[in-house]
Amino acid sequence: MTAAALLLGLLVSAIALEGFCRVFLHLYGDAWGQSKDHPRHGYQLSSNPVLGYALKPGRDWPVMGALWINKYSVRDESDELAADRRRVVLVGDSVTFGIWQRQEITIASQAQRLLDHAAQPVKVLNIRVPGYGAAQIEENFRAKDAIYQFDDALYLLNLNDFTRHDSIYEGADNGLYRMYQPPPWRSLYLLRKAYYRLQKHGSVRASIESRDRWYHWLFEGNREFAQTKIQEMVRYARAHDIRFAVLILPVGSAFEPDGSYRLAGLVDQVTEMLEDVGADHIDPSERFSHQPAELIDRTEHLTKAGNGLLAEIVTDWITDRTDSGEDSHLPSPAPES
Repeated sequence: MTAAALLLGLLVSAIALEGFCRVFLHLYGDAWGQSKDHPRHGYQLSSNPVLGYALKPGRDWPVMGALWINKYSVRDESDELAADRRRVVLVGDSVTFGIWQRQEITIASQAQRLLDHAAQPVKVLNIRVPGYGAAQIEENFRAKDAIYQFDDALYLLNLNDFTRHDSIYEGADNGLYRMYQPPPWRSLYLLRKAYYRLQKHGSVRASIESRDRWYHWLFEGNREFAQTKIQEMVRYARAHDIRFAVLILPVGSAFEPDGSYRLAGLVDQVTEMLEDVGADHIDPSERFSHQPAELIDRTEHLTKAGNGLLAEIVTDWITDRTDSGEDSHLPSPAPES
């Protein structure tokens, strides 16, 4: 076989593979059960190329009843900017967003009730978006601060936030990003996806189970990338006089019956990274170790009870400004509507 014939054969095979992958994704690529054009699909294309997609304003969302997205694509019942209160934002992904959960049981809503009961003039804002990774979380933080002008920000860091698009580490959004930003090469995308699933589940088949080693793999492969994004958040917060901290969310499947935490070593590495960029940090894993199955479900999302526990921790952090002698009754200059 001549070199030319070999190259031609490889080219034809590559084209055939790409064609098969395009057909496959067209038929089976909708992991969310609805196309992006479905009237009850809860997302929309974002004009921001880093974000790719955003929450669609409105009150209805698939499977959930009481879920409100305001005109700023923020999970809130109101479009008000809370100019008369201290504005505290919770930053993160689907875990802290409260995916598949009614509005009133989310972390933000439960924390808001605790603060209202304590007569604290605080508005807790939920700007989390399901599927966002480190780059999108950092970008969304800036974009929403331009609207609300935050006084305090708490990043609830999920250990799967160390994902990165256009790499073997893409996957936490379950294909949602690619609904709006199709990959130029479907074959390369599917090969990356298969390798990602092998790392996460030990199989290319879809599953809700995640292996401990997958979290280590994500962090080790993206530590420098994620550190840069968090450092940018820290710098931005300091430049805009926003109190900023990071809370490291625990992984329910990593707890042993005796309460020990198999990912404690990884948390130590993440903590070291946060200290390197000057970010205050909170590790609540010990408080989740007593009844992890009642607080975190099999998909690694918090239950209603888990949201309640985290709301208490969040409220303690918010009110710590008052306890430390800082004035919590004076919000930053009011944002313009």
